[in-house]
Amino acid sequence: MSAGGGAVTPVGERIHRLRTARGMSQRELAEPGYTAAFVSSVEAGKRTASVEALEYFAQRLGVGVDELRTGRAADQGLRLELALAQAEAQGSAAAFADLLAVEGLTDEQRAWCHVGLGHAALAAAESAGPVGPGSAGAASADLFEAAARFEAADQYLIGAPPHHRAHVTVGRAAVLRQQGDARYAVYLLTEARDELTRTGYPDPSALLALHVSLAVAHSDLGDDVQAADAAESALLLAAGPRPTAVARGHLETARTLLAAGALPAAAVALAQARQAFREAALHSQLAWCHRARGLRRGRVRDREGALADLAVAEQLFAESGQDERRVDTALELAELRLAMGIAEPELPDAHNPVQQARADRLRALMAGAAEAKERYLVAAIAGFRERGPRPELARAVNELADLLEAEGRGEEALRVLRAGLADVQRLNSQT
Repeated sequence: MSAGGGAVTPVGERIHRLRTARGMSQRELAEPGYTAAFVSSVEAGKRTASVEALEYFAQRLGVGVDELRTGRAADQGLRLELALAQAEAQGSAAAFADLLAVEGLTDEQRAWCHVGLGHAALAAAESAGPVGPGSAGAASADLFEAAARFEAADQYLIGAPPHHRAHVTVGRAAVLRQQGDARYAVYLLTEARDELTRTGYPDPSALLALHVSLAVAHSDLGDDVQAADAAESALLLAAGPRPTAVARGHLETARTLLAAGALPAAAVALAQARQAFREAALHSQLAWCHRARGLRRGRVRDREGALADLAVAEQLFAESGQDERRVDTALELAELRLAMGIAEPELPDAHNPVQQARADRLRALMAGAAEAKERYLVAAIAGFRERGPRPELARAVNELADLLEAEGRGEEALRVLRAGLADVQRLNSQT
């Protein structure tokens, strides 16, 4: 594909135009480093100038080598990078669509515009509701749009290094997750992650995106151990708690440097700004990483660490509007606080039957009277019986059986255990 979406002026034609505009003969351009015949063959497109030859001709013609090679002024590419960073700062589909209409974009810049449009479509699909097999409607159409955008980005990046293509894989995996295929999403993300290391491109920004996405996908599958592994790797790479503020600082610095003509420094600031904006876009998903790591810390008795991680996860879920996940995390925090002997926590309002069952189990743990404990555990088991999760059903069944046994009601305890085992086996056969 061409850099600007149309025909690209060959370098030879560009040299010819610049040379004639300056009133130079081929000999005057060529000597003393090259011959007039060589210049003639390059201008005619019969020979390709080496990097050294382009640098030589650029100096003789009084232009930058990038302008000679691409036809763009020295600062034009950076101004387009600035426009792309501003679009990433806005994060809106309109900003990326407007930029796509601008001439002179490189293939990589066009790819990033399509990635931005893909994530905007993903956000629209998520707000429209879940998508199931054979479903139609707004969410399904948005997911189709997202998949098409990531495919377009991939086409622009054919032959690009793997750390550039990794961000497209993250988008594709997000589409698969929303379509209910988290397992294939994990496969694609794992392949992309391993390729970065295998080929010598362990780019921190790309690895962060891949690890965050793996943590989310493994959590979807209930693979808590692998989710925690990916979460640990992601949180080691994540910069700080305010990536948006950092990104805006780099962006303003880049604007100032570009206006002052300090192009190399402006290029560095723009690269830093764009990397920070990419991390800011992942910020809400870091909630999944803190939650996965917090659950692991709780299992290994690092309760203070677990408390800190789960509190951050709850805040990030709340800030990003992921209210159902916020409630899940709030319930996990409440159970942890109970185990730590902290004052009875306030339980959040449940959004679904499983959350209600979890809340009932916690009320049983907080209840003083055996009668209240039994009532809440019976309600919790009824909630878990339909949808699981199996480990939580088994735990509630065991707690009720222990309570009944302690009250001398051994036969009832045995019946509860038998019924619970049958329910767990039934749920297991349904997965």
